[in-house]
Amino acid sequence: MALIGAGLATLVTFLVGLVLNWIAGVLSGLAVLLGGAAYYVQHRWFADAGQKTVPAHTEDERQRLQALVEEVFPSLIETSGDKIVYVAPRQEMLTGYHPAEMQGRFLKEFIHPEDLTTVTSWLQGSNHSEALEVRLRHKSGRWVWSRVFAANRRELDGVQCFTLAAYDATREREAREALVQEQRLEGLGVLSAGIAHDFNNMLTVITGFAEILEESEARNNVLDASDAAAVLVQRLLAFGSNKAMEGEAEDVSALALSMETVLASILGPGVRLTVTVEKDLWAPLGTPQLSQILLNLITNCREALADGGVVSLMVEGYRDDFGARRVHIRVRDNGPGMDRQTQAKAFDPFFTTKSRGGGTGLGLASVKGLVEQVGGRVQLTTTVGKGTEVLVELPRCDAVEAVRQPAETVAVMRGTGNVLVVEDDGLVADLIARSLLKAGYSVTIKNDVESAWQHLQAGLPDLLITDIMMPDGRGTELARRLRDASSEVPILFISGYSDTELGEWKDTGGRIKFLAKPFRRKELLDRVAHLVNFRSSMVS
Repeated sequence: MALIGAGLATLVTFLVGLVLNWIAGVLSGLAVLLGGAAYYVQHRWFADAGQKTVPAHTEDERQRLQALVEEVFPSLIETSGDKIVYVAPRQEMLTGYHPAEMQGRFLKEFIHPEDLTTVTSWLQGSNHSEALEVRLRHKSGRWVWSRVFAANRRELDGVQCFTLAAYDATREREAREALVQEQRLEGLGVLSAGIAHDFNNMLTVITGFAEILEESEARNNVLDASDAAAVLVQRLLAFGSNKAMEGEAEDVSALALSMETVLASILGPGVRLTVTVEKDLWAPLGTPQLSQILLNLITNCREALADGGVVSLMVEGYRDDFGARRVHIRVRDNGPGMDRQTQAKAFDPFFTTKSRGGGTGLGLASVKGLVEQVGGRVQLTTTVGKGTEVLVELPRCDAVEAVRQPAETVAVMRGTGNVLVVEDDGLVADLIARSLLKAGYSVTIKNDVESAWQHLQAGLPDLLITDIMMPDGRGTELARRLRDASSEVPILFISGYSDTELGEWKDTGGRIKFLAKPFRRKELLDRVAHLVNFRSSMVS
């Protein structure tokens, strides 16, 4: 399903780009056709014939053609040299100027200074078949992104004249930029997930071997640093993942109230926090994900309120225009707000307004990643000098009764059984083997799927421990082969990615379990003991 989802996303992206290019091509062709027709009808037929008057039926055709062009393009201008000599009546729709306010003025007065050189070169060139995107001045003072088409109308006394047609390209440009941004974020997501996976492998080794050392301040500092790094990696994974997390739900209202003290301590004594909630609002995210969302949003407020202020956190129910139930989380501060440039980059990964070393730039990016996994959205509203509000909209779900899982076996320091470890990272494999051997298990290590399968065909172990992503395949494929051969062998999946990579092999609490990297030795031995004991109980 993950591959199908990724394929559909890629296909949709391609089709959107194709449609945009097709629309641009059609409009460009239409402009050239209409411009050429107008030129031919108005000038060639009669200039070549030396006629000074235009027959009535042809004048009617010319007027109909002109009306059609003006209907398609709100802005239709004719120039003679550098000056505007004709402006179509509907010009106000695009720039706000009445035709009389533009006629007789220089064309350059209505073109953005940064685009003027490009426009001049384009008009002086011989190829006008492709449109040009430029910013045109609006009467209100703003600039309107417009797509402009040109036809070289005629030359009188050596003066070059043009017919220029334009329409508002703001939405088209925004759609194109959104597509580019989506593709860029998708690429960054894949990159960040890969980095997170490799980094988790390294953290597993660092944490595991640090635990073997004798108790000391240095050992504890290494473990604390590893835990902090693991939290950062989880943010990377949250940003990089585009797969919904299933089977989890949490009461957002209750969680917000339970975290009020923690959130207030993050803001510090100079900032006042108010929390207002409607009761029993559930969303399809687990406690860790929702906690991270709240922590990240409040941390952003703290950075914005260095001189103190007020932060409000509100959780409220809502029904959208289609009647769907939603949960709104609003976090608002009365800080300095953001300018347009900062707001445009607020959700970019690794973008931060803090000084170097002062932040990761993953706060809002990870919030966006988590929320969009479950079909939600994040909206940012800000005004310079007044503050910022972040609205997190989540789908609302029914309350979920907490399922009490039986307590797992406490880490057994001594055990028996044959364990096959399939792990391509040599250091991680060595760490797992050391931990299991010390606990009394027999261990065999294989570093790829095929060699592991050959070993399994020779004899089945009491437990299979396999990484999910391997150089020559996936651990889930190895598990499928093993299931076909014997459904009794328990499996422990380990991965630097999240458990969403498991697909159908979800942790059921029975003979299938998942252990995320980095992990502690006790966590490993807990799961191994649970699975080995589970198999023993099934056999007996």
